[in-house]
Amino acid sequence: MKYLAAPLLAILLVAGCATVPPGAATLSPELLARWQERRDVLASIDAWDMKGRMAVRTADDAGSATFVWERAGESHHIEMFGPFGSGRVSIIQDEDGARLEEGDEEPLVADTAEEILYLKVGWHVPFEALKFWLKGEPRPGRHDGLALDAEGRAVGFRQDGWEVSIIDYLDAEPVDLPRKVFITALPGTVHLVGERGEDLGDRLDVRVVLRRWQVLSG
Repeated sequence: MKYLAAPLLAILLVAGCATVPPGAATLSPELLARWQERRDVLASIDAWDMKGRMAVRTADDAGSATFVWERAGESHHIEMFGPFGSGRVSIIQDEDGARLEEGDEEPLVADTAEEILYLKVGWHVPFEALKFWLKGEPRPGRHDGLALDAEGRAVGFRQDGWEVSIIDYLDAEPVDLPRKVFITALPGTVHLVGERGEDLGDRLDVRVVLRRWQVLSG
């Protein structure tokens, strides 16, 4: 599948590999038990109010945006301010798909918020996976390279062609939740091609710093 990432970059996802993040603890049975306890709690979190900053960088370009993400089950309302010099971008996703609504204009419609953001500002951000990664856990399915800290919190793993590093946690209820999450396309995972077909390499980084992380009752 190909995507465009600003300005007009085509992205092709394939397989790759990466190193385990520093600071990881040995995965002893006791540590794994702590991790499983955390995962049981994280699995129950499907409603939140978070605010933060997102930065996207390729070898050729970079941009950032402030965002507010409100979730209630499968209903998502994401507002972004300033991606690549634009103003406010408001995205709604529910069981019927995703749409961008701006005043009286015809809504921009797609299957997911990820597609909407690409269509609007040219960013490819894996929102479907971020629903899990920003909680500090892999999404359901295959993953590898899991690294835990001494508290049994994930500090890194690889999934869906990305390396996920959780740099810092916030004190929160019912469990500590990530404050800084950096995701990097694994070597060979992405192929960036410019508007004129020039090869722009395979660098693609997304960095999220959360300033507010509030778990809500579903």
